[in-house]
Amino acid sequence: MGSGGGEFVALLKQRNYQPEGIEPNVGYGNFARSSYGLPIHLGMLGQVLQNLQPQSYDVITAFHVFEHVNRPATWLSQIHQLLKPGGVLILEVPNILHTRCAPNNVFFKAHLFHYSPNTLRAMLAGQSFSWLDSDTGEQEGIIRMAFRKEQQPDAYFYDRSAEVKKIIEAHEKRT
Repeated sequence: MGSGGGEFVALLKQRNYQPEGIEPNVGYGNFARSSYGLPIHLGMLGQVLQNLQPQSYDVITAFHVFEHVNRPATWLSQIHQLLKPGGVLILEVPNILHTRCAPNNVFFKAHLFHYSPNTLRAMLAGQSFSWLDSDTGEQEGIIRMAFRKEQQPDAYFYDRSAEVKKIIEAHEKRT
């Protein structure tokens, strides 16, 4: 998802995987197609979904895409449809708990939603994905998480009010 200029998809192809990309930016998508000969679907996931085979993907990656999605639950449902049983979704998003950068870098205008490791994990649990692994990077500015497709929602739900309070307090200290 969000294959950009196709570099990551091209690396996968070089390693004999059978990757495909989805890119909403026509310029980037056409560049990836012409420069690397890649199968890139142009448009948003909802626009190209009918052209994709359900339950046919082992792994789907979305690096710095999910925070831009305007209907995350719908998007996750669509991803769920595409993954094979037991398939893996790998997400990378900015970490809302990261306080060692300017607020405009955390609350970037194009980011429609903001996530912490716990809120991301809870959201995906409710959409029938189980958590496999995570990493917050060297300076904790990003979250990388891997999830497995399940047949029913995970039981990982809890009261997140303490988490929200922690986020607000951390950001209030900086202003």
